[in-house]
Amino acid sequence: MENRLTARQKVLLDKQIDIENGRKLLSAVLLGGHAVKKMVAIVGPCSLQLGTEHIREGVRLMRENSRMHHIAMVQRAPTTKPRTNADAWKGLDHSDPEEAMRLTAWAVRRGIKRAIELSDATHVEQYQDLLSLGWSGARNLSLEQSQLDQMDNALIRAHSLPFGIKNDLSGDVTTALERVEKIMKGRAEIAMSPAPVVLIFRGGDSIHGAERWTAAYRDVLKETKGRVIVDTAHGNAAAHDSRMRKTNEGQEQVLHRIWQVARDEQLIPAGVMIEASDMRIQDPLRITDPNLPLATALSYLRDIHTVIQKQADTL
Repeated sequence: MENRLTARQKVLLDKQIDIENGRKLLSAVLLGGHAVKKMVAIVGPCSLQLGTEHIREGVRLMRENSRMHHIAMVQRAPTTKPRTNADAWKGLDHSDPEEAMRLTAWAVRRGIKRAIELSDATHVEQYQDLLSLGWSGARNLSLEQSQLDQMDNALIRAHSLPFGIKNDLSGDVTTALERVEKIMKGRAEIAMSPAPVVLIFRGGDSIHGAERWTAAYRDVLKETKGRVIVDTAHGNAAAHDSRMRKTNEGQEQVLHRIWQVARDEQLIPAGVMIEASDMRIQDPLRITDPNLPLATALSYLRDIHTVIQKQADTL
């Protein structure tokens, strides 16, 4: 029978308790907001690629996490990447779905906490049992209402999975927060202690410049009482670039601002999401968004961890 088990089934047999415990830790941090002196860090490549480098980087992240007790580390490795350009590569789920599932299951079996973007109801049902955390991208908000309702109902049923919802491309957070409330209400109706659903603040086209971004970031922190994950890439990175481009330099500026606000104002987000990896992309058709060097991302996380630790020590 063992030989007939799929990679996903083997993981669920071997790692179910570890997955559940990881989710409980992430849920506690995401629910705690400002009151909990911990932060979730979702770190990894723009998109999962073929090969074994993602495993080595995941193991490295888990090892680094053991030295940062106020950080809960998860490796991001999306299997699907919605694109504005219809001809652009959309991730392994589109080019090789069986391999996407196998690589994700392999990572989880190695003890790596995984987070991926989930694009529709079917995607939720396929991956929900393997993940420590999932999220929905900004482009999901433009789905037809029937498709969005199906996905939200799937997320309600997957009530033990911590989840994040990105705000829309304009930068407005209203629709995303309404969706957060809708899913949380549905989860509360069928489960005693459901995992949280929180906003992921990804910036947007209406937020230009570092100072305007910082003001918007403070507003979101206060509105959510810290129950927010900050995506350091996408619109947030673009707000720190004079030409509104998504760049590695922009990601670094966002991380610096998060550290600065945490140090000076003691306002800490529940989480950060960083596109960072040293993986070399061999196939020119599978080029993805810029990734920070992993060492750079970890350096910023250590600085933020130090601030959180100092604040915790004063309590």
